[in-house]
Parts: sequence; C-alpha cells; structure tokens
Amino acid sequence: MRPSSSRRPGPGSPADSATICCPISSDSPTRDGRPRRPPTISSAAFSRILYGKGHRYGTPRSVILEALKRGALAVFDIDVQGGSAIKRQYPEALRALVLPPSLTELERRLRARSTDDDTTIRRRLHAARVEVLLARAEHYEYWVVNEDLDRAYADLEAIVRAESCRAERFDLQRILE
Repeated sequence: MRPSSSRRPGPGSPADSATICCPISSDSPTRDGRPRRPPTISSAAFSRILYGKGHRYGTPRSVILEALKRGALAVFDIDVQGGSAIKRQYPEALRALVLPPSLTELERRLRARSTDDDTTIRRRLHAARVEVLLARAEHYEYWVVNEDLDRAYADLEAIVRAESCRAERFDLQRILE
C-alpha cells in the first residue's frame, strides 16, 4: 500500500514477497521436445512457497530472520493464504487485512479503473469475499478499512508503532544498565 502523501516508510516498511520462478507451466517445450518444467526452488530459502496465478510465490526466510535478529518488525504485503502460511511458521506473527469499505464500493472502484472486463471484476469480487471470510476464520489480528488512503496508511503505521511498544518486544535491560 502506498500513501498518497510524501511519507516514506521507515523501519518495518513492507518487504514484499517474491515471485520466485517462471510460470508453473509453459506452452513452449524444451529444445528436445519435452515439456518445460519450472526450476526447483529450495524451500530452505523461503518461509512459504505458494502457487497461484500461474506462478510460485515465496517469502524470503532471510528477511524474517534478519528482522528477528534486529528485534524489528518484518511487514509483508501478501494475501490471506500467505499470511496464514507465515502464521503457521511464526505463531507470534500479526496479520492485518486491508478491507474496502464494502464490496459494493470495491466493485465501484474496480469498474472506475476500466481495466478489467465484467467476468474479471466478478471473479475479483468473489476472491475478495473469500479472502475476508478466510481472514475471519484465521482470526486475523487487525482489520484496516481503506475508505481513505491516508487514513488506512495511518492505521497501518499505528499498528506497527503499537506493536513495537509491546512489553514482550521491548528490551528493558538496555534501560536498566
């Protein structure tokens, strides 16, 4: 999510997941006529590897481990499925779902863009409904309603700020020394 103002993300700014290989399948065969297969990806390098939209997506484990080492927050812009995968590996992870004010408003915004046909818009609306229901079932910790971009961004900043002040994240020893 990018704010409309000139604010720059600071510590805990988004560390996006990565598309980690070419499309899963390809219509073009190899030179010897065999079907092309995606390269093997080492799961040790990624905290999650998910399949979707014709690609494999992964969250680099190094980003999470580096944040843990520094006592910082790692913020990812990932879908609910990815958030659930991260939560399974890192139970202390917190998830925030950015929501439209309503599905009706989401449809209005999608149609106003004029980039998708009706079938694509309906598919995206269905996917949004499924994601919200899944996030509720997965007990997401935060809901942020994107009625106003600057307000939604401020809400996300407030979550990051509040979480960095939690007693269990704070090193009292540095004050007591």
